[in-house]
Amino acid sequence: MGHVLISICIPAYKHVALTHECAQSVLRQDTDLELVVLDDFYLLDQTAENIRQIEALRELLHADRRVKCVSNEKLLPIQDNWNKAVSLCSGSHVKLMGADDNMLPGSVAKMQAMVQAQPAVAFHGHLANLIDAQGKLIRQQKRYGDRFTNRPLTGTEALQGKLRQQVRFKEPACNFFLKCAWEKVGGYDTRFRFVFDVDFNSKLMASSSSMLWNETLVELRRHQNSDGAQLPASLALMDLAGLVEAITQRLGTACTSQDRAAAAGWVQYRLLELLAQRVRSRPLDIAKLLSSNLGLFAKNPASWYWMLKLLAGRALYHDVQQA
Repeated sequence: MGHVLISICIPAYKHVALTHECAQSVLRQDTDLELVVLDDFYLLDQTAENIRQIEALRELLHADRRVKCVSNEKLLPIQDNWNKAVSLCSGSHVKLMGADDNMLPGSVAKMQAMVQAQPAVAFHGHLANLIDAQGKLIRQQKRYGDRFTNRPLTGTEALQGKLRQQVRFKEPACNFFLKCAWEKVGGYDTRFRFVFDVDFNSKLMASSSSMLWNETLVELRRHQNSDGAQLPASLALMDLAGLVEAITQRLGTACTSQDRAAAAGWVQYRLLELLAQRVRSRPLDIAKLLSSNLGLFAKNPASWYWMLKLLAGRALYHDVQQA
C-alpha cells in the first residue's frame, strides 16, 4: 500500500506546559504526519502565566503546516471532546495522545510500517515507558506474550484475552486505529466515565481485527493530578463491573465459564487495587467501598484464581494504575 497518513490528536484539557512538551515530541518525528490539538485552555484558566504559556504553545503550533489547532467554545464531556478531536483528523489512522504524554523519536515511522505490514488490521496496540511528573523513567511496560503478538487477532480471541488480562491494549496513547473503524463503532460512548476508553477498545476488538506489537513508542506520565487519580473509587469499580458485563455480552455464545470467572476476578482485583491506592488519602470512603462490595468475593469461587494471578503478575512488574 502507499503512503499512510497518521493523525496524532491531543485533546488538551489543562497542563499547558506539558501539552507544549507533548506537541514538540510529535513535531520532532522524522516522517509526514498530522497533529490535531483541541484545547480548553482559555475556558479553564486566564491567569497571566497561563496565557503566556498558551501563547508560547500557539507560536509553536502555528509555525508548522502539519498542525491543525482548534479551541473549544464550551467545555464538553470528555467522551464528546475525544470524539470531536478524532473527527477533526484527516489521516486514515488516528492516535490519541494524553496532553501530558510524549512520543519517542521515530515512532510515527514505525506505526506507518506496522500499517503497511498489516493493512487489514484496524486496531493496533504497542508498549510505553512510564515516566513521573518530572519526566524520569519509572519502568518499562511488560512485553506482550508471544501467543498474542506477531499476528492479527480475531474478535473472540481479543475479547477473551481482555477478560483474562492477556490482551491489554493499555492506555489510549498505546493504541492507534483506523478512523473508519472509529466511525463504525460510534466512537467513545458516554455510558462509562472511568473506563470509556477500554469500552471503545473492546468495541473495536469485537468488530474488526486487532494486533499487538512489542514496540515501545510513547512515554506515559504518572502523576497525582491526572484525571483518573481524582475520580471516586466507587465510580471506578462500578464502571469496571459494567464494562466486563458488556464484554461478556459482546462475546455472546463464545463466552465460557472460564471467561466469566476471569471477568469476576478482574473486578475483585480492581477493588483490592483501589483499596491499596487510596486507603491513606481517603480511609472512610475506602472502608465504605470495601464493606459494600464484600459480596464480590463470594459470587464465583473460580474467580479467586484469576484475581490472585492478576495480583501476582501486577505486583511482580509494579503494574498498577495511578500507583
